[in-house]
Amino acid sequence: MKKITLVLCSLVFASSAFAQSVMMKKAWSEAEGTVKSYTDKVKTDCGATPKFAFDTKSFGTSLDQIQTASWCHEVVSAVAALCSDADYKEAVKGIKAINCKYDPSIKKDSPDYGVSLVVKDGVVNFGFHKDSANLYSRSYEMLKAGL
Repeated sequence: MKKITLVLCSLVFASSAFAQSVMMKKAWSEAEGTVKSYTDKVKTDCGATPKFAFDTKSFGTSLDQIQTASWCHEVVSAVAALCSDADYKEAVKGIKAINCKYDPSIKKDSPDYGVSLVVKDGVVNFGFHKDSANLYSRSYEMLKAGL
């Protein structure tokens, strides 16, 4: 009887781990698809093709954190929006890469609402966490200041 109980418990834990990994896989797939639609928009609206990368390690293995990876589209959307202005459109063409990182060290009560964005040598490094706010508007303003 003990062996049967042990086997059943093992099956329950194994199936929940499998379900968790499927959920994580789906969360990453959703994030990648969302970001791709905006990188396509940058290509169409700006004539630019910056490489986009998730810092997957920074998102860890927590499903809650991985689900926030789709929020990375906010910075790419802000890049696309800048291209409605001719001067910024030229500046956007100089962006070679956009990197997105989950960064819980950013203070959520900062004036930037828990958003970090640095533009250096044609690379945009964007950071946020689950308590960050106003990702699009902060990205937009920070990009304008950094380009």
